[in-house]
Amino acid sequence: MIEQFHKQSFFWDYLLNFDATLKQCGDLSQLWYREFYLELTMGRKIQFPIEMSMPWILADHILESIKQPMIEYVFYPMDLYNDAAMHALLVFRKQFLYDEIEAEVNLCFDQLVFKLSDKIFTHFKCLAACMLLDKRYRSECHMNGIKVVFPSANRYDSLLKQRHIQDL
Repeated sequence: MIEQFHKQSFFWDYLLNFDATLKQCGDLSQLWYREFYLELTMGRKIQFPIEMSMPWILADHILESIKQPMIEYVFYPMDLYNDAAMHALLVFRKQFLYDEIEAEVNLCFDQLVFKLSDKIFTHFKCLAACMLLDKRYRSECHMNGIKVVFPSANRYDSLLKQRHIQDL
């Protein structure tokens, strides 16, 4: 009976401190920190390329992925930088870590905007070219077995409607 009570009451502490539990569960700041890479290089390499940063890896995967519905979530991985910056200031109390995170955010965001704008421009350029393609030419291509493919629908509307993005 006591054993059953202990099993049932194990999560009470977590439920009573629900705010702290939720904050711990949602804290993804550790995905940014690179102690593992520091140990691998034994201190020989201090500056790491953004290709080794988890937020950039996730954002780049979304940009390069052929799964079109994921493009709406391209800015979500950037929130990892917010968690890491908060952790650097409030837990570690290290301003230099925050400055490093801020510098990486600026670089990653510039790269993200560049790649995203290139992807959006290419999509709409292909769409416009397909719309302007002569119908007679398309029908002749179809009769000869050549298929003219229109670009698939992308979900750029939600991204293009955003007017403000705040990081850090």
